[in-house]
Order: sequence, then structure tokens, then C-alpha cells
Amino acid sequence: MSTVDQLRAVKIEGAARFTVAPGNPLPFEIRAGNAAVVATGTTITVRAFPNDPVVTVRVPDGTATVKVDKQERALSNGQALVIESNGTMREPTPAELGVATNWTTRRVTIARQLRDVVTELNRWYGVDIKVPELKALDRPASVDAPLDSLRVAIAQVENSADVTFGYEGQTMVFRAKKAGDTSAAASVPAGKAKKK
Repeated sequence: MSTVDQLRAVKIEGAARFTVAPGNPLPFEIRAGNAAVVATGTTITVRAFPNDPVVTVRVPDGTATVKVDKQERALSNGQALVIESNGTMREPTPAELGVATNWTTRRVTIARQLRDVVTELNRWYGVDIKVPELKALDRPASVDAPLDSLRVAIAQVENSADVTFGYEGQTMVFRAKKAGDTSAAASVPAGKAKKK
């Protein structure tokens, strides 16, 4: 039997959910970042975007084994694991787990710097929002909004990062609020949200 016949595998860069049917004699392997997740019958959620500092794996039901170099860690019903770039494996914080898996319940959740939050909005809503003021990129910001409401997400960013949303020509932007500025996200077009 050749190596090809002994393994079913997929490599991901992004976020994915797999349902692996039990009973197949060949294990299913997901390669994400520096980790390999092996399962024979389970549901697995993995987040491994190229610019993310960690890979996150969650097993809602069933069992799987996470391998990094010569380390192995078993996961079962409801357990999750973060794999850092240096190979360290640990349990995720609630915030890390939310960022990695809330998309499976049609939500985008993140609390970091504005630069990270805008990356998530652009990724999950299919938009291209810019932050022209470099100093504003370091502001704390957060979102916990439904994937079908860009308007709610933008309002949350405005409130959490003390910025305003608007258009400069055709470009959507967040800018730092000026003294006395009380504008809202009312100008967000309803049709801009993209369903995943």
C-alpha cells in the first residue's frame, strides 16, 4: 500500500469546519500552520489564517489528536487547543475561542487593536474598510455582531474604538473622532454584508 493510500489529508489557510464520518479505516488529517489534526470520526473546527499568531482547534464532538513536531495531545467532546508558532500547545482563553469559532454560529467576535478588528470585518463581511490614520490602528476595539449585520458591527467598532465610520469617495473608512463628533453608522449600505 502506498503512502497516498494510507492517508486522507487537507491543508487549510483560513477557518473551516469538518465532519469526519466514522468507520473509514484511513484517518483524516488536517494540516494547519505547524499542526496536524488527525481524526477518524468527529466534528472539528480549525482556524489558521496566515497572519494569525496561533492556530486554534476545537472538537465539538468526537475525538481527535493534535500533533506538533513530536508532541501529541488528544481532544474530545467540547475541548479546544491553541497552537503557538513555537509549537507550544495550551487551552484557549474564552476570547481566543470566540474569535476562532463564533463564525460557526454566524457571529464575528474579536477584541484587540483596531487593525485586527478591521481585518476581521473585511474578512467576514466581504468589505474593504480602511483606517487612514496610522495612530488609530493601535486603539483598542471590539466586535461581537451577527454576520448578517455590518451595520451593527460598524456601530460596535465606533463605540469601542472612539472612531467614526464614513466614506471618502468610494472608500469606506474609520477615522478618529473629533471633539463633539456624534456621527453614527447610519450611512452603511444595507447590501454590503456578504454571507459566508
